[in-house]
Amino acid sequence: MQVIEHQYLHYRNVLVFEVQMNTATIAECLSGIADSLNVLGLQPNGKTIFTCRDSVFEFVVPVGRTISSCQYYRFKPEFKLVNAVRARHYGSFSCIEDKVKKLFEYLAEHSLSPVTQPYYVARCLESEIYDIYIGINENVL
Repeated sequence: MQVIEHQYLHYRNVLVFEVQMNTATIAECLSGIADSLNVLGLQPNGKTIFTCRDSVFEFVVPVGRTISSCQYYRFKPEFKLVNAVRARHYGSFSCIEDKVKKLFEYLAEHSLSPVTQPYYVARCLESEIYDIYIGINENVL
C-alpha cells in the first residue's frame, strides 16, 4: 500500500449533507447529491468528500457560490484538512475498512498521531476508486 504524507484538501463554499445510512448505498447517495445540486441550480466545484461518525455519513460538497443553509443541508464557507496522509483504495467501499486499518497501522509504525477520522474522496465511482485521508498531528515532541 502506498501512503503519501503531507496531503491537504481545501475547498471554499461547501454544502454539508448528513445522512444516516450504511456503506452499501454510498454510490447511490453520491448520485443523489449530484441530483440535489441540479435542483438547487448549483454545479460541483470539486470532488465530494465524506466521512462517517456513529453511522452518520457527512458529505462535504464544494460548490461555486454561497447559498443559505436549510433543514436539508448547511453551508460552510470553507473546508480545510491539512497535514494528512493519503492512501488509495481500489474496490467496493464496503471493503474499505481493511485499507483504513492498514493506514492506521502505518501511522503507528511511523509514530504519527491521527487528529481526524478518515475522510474519503470518490475519485471514480464507476471504477470504485477512493482516496482515504487522515489528518495527523504536526507536533513532534
